[in-house]
Amino acid sequence: MMTEQAIEASAFQATTTVEHFVFDACAFITVFNNEIGADKAEQLIERAESGEVALYVASINIYEVYYDALRSGSLDDAEELLNDLYALPITIVETIDQNIMRQAAHFKITHKMSLADSIALGLAKHLNARVVSTDHHEFDAVEKSGEVKVFWLR
Repeated sequence: MMTEQAIEASAFQATTTVEHFVFDACAFITVFNNEIGADKAEQLIERAESGEVALYVASINIYEVYYDALRSGSLDDAEELLNDLYALPITIVETIDQNIMRQAAHFKITHKMSLADSIALGLAKHLNARVVSTDHHEFDAVEKSGEVKVFWLR
């Protein structure tokens, strides 16, 4: 991921006709730990490299991945993982605008979830995107409500 791709949410709208996906932290952790479902995420990444789909992630979800790597390994391993993440063809949304903030707050209140997951959902709603995840605990109810679609890795 090139730094010039890091953007503020208020500076963009999903305007292309390709399908949009928002990765949550669990999706990246699945890939980096080579867990069940990693192949599905890797296929999305390959499709993004060829321009077939557009991938996004909120910076708070990157923080979660980095924190998880630091907690379970060394600083060097966490930094390597972070560098690998930034090399992916994914647009990183560094800040959220009022629209995404309001959407995220709605999800957090309505579905009693983590702040980071609510921001991923707010971003997905803003982009009319599917959330990429393995986190059924947080996203099953949201998908059932029809508010945001989820691309399940497992």
